[in-house]
Amino acid sequence: MTKHHLESSHSSPTSQKDVAAKRGHQSSMNSIYYIFYILSINTN
Repeated sequence: MTKHHLESSHSSPTSQKDVAAKRGHQSSMNSIYYIFYILSINTN
């Protein structure tokens, strides 16, 4: 937990924005892993 995260969560009682941001970050990370997975298959 960083200071910025604590301040943002404190300023907004509903953390829907944080949940949406985490979901977006997780989906982008999954797509990156998927790209690396495809690349590793193509190189073999």
